[in-house]
Amino acid sequence: MSQRFTPNMRIKKDNPGNRTFIIRLFVVIVLIMIWFIFGFKIFKSMSAAKNVTADVLKQTINLSTPKTILIERQNALQQQNELLQQQLAGMHLTEDENTSLRQILDYPKTNYTMVSARVISKPSQSIYDRIMIDRGSNDGIKIGDRVIAGENSFIATIDAVTETTAEGILISGSFWKGDAIISRLGITVPVEGKGSGNFELHIPRDLEVRDGDVMTLPGFSDFVFGIIKTVQFDERDPYQTVLARTPVNLQELKFVRVVK
Repeated sequence: MSQRFTPNMRIKKDNPGNRTFIIRLFVVIVLIMIWFIFGFKIFKSMSAAKNVTADVLKQTINLSTPKTILIERQNALQQQNELLQQQLAGMHLTEDENTSLRQILDYPKTNYTMVSARVISKPSQSIYDRIMIDRGSNDGIKIGDRVIAGENSFIATIDAVTETTAEGILISGSFWKGDAIISRLGITVPVEGKGSGNFELHIPRDLEVRDGDVMTLPGFSDFVFGIIKTVQFDERDPYQTVLARTPVNLQELKFVRVVK
């Protein structure tokens, strides 16, 4: 059934104003969303940049501030390294000395009569490199007897005796001169005391002397009296200077033995 047009009927037309409003509203909503999205990203990027800048500044401060501390630590480590190297060198030297001493101890031994004694005056208490013990003529001690310290270290010769005490002069005294045998080489060389357990030798440069070589005295080879510690030479000098020390610490002596 068809509908007929009458004057009372309204013609429905689209309102351009409503359409424009809706479009503008939509655009505004989209712009707001875009602003929120990009604004959040920009804020996040700025925060990240701020954190990175703070980290860089912090690292820069950490690298620059403790420079003196790092230098101090480096110096301490260097000193510790030098100390360890010295200790290692001392261990090697002690090992060489022990090897040489064991070789000496393997030599055929002569039976000696020995008297144990306590040290009552150490070399450090005398400017003349002397030692005093609590044994004298009542114990059979006499002038010329030799004083042994430690295992087999010859350190002094008795030159004064009373009934209850005896005194000896250290062979390392600055006034002592004599001959020494370098056991490894089997040669005899002149040696002189320098005091406080030290010796000095001047021997031809072509002789291969080593740190740790053992020295004994002619006719008394069962006992060690010096260990070579330093070898010095100048190419212009046909002789080399050799420094040696007694095998024991003379300042720490408490007991010795007197060889009869």
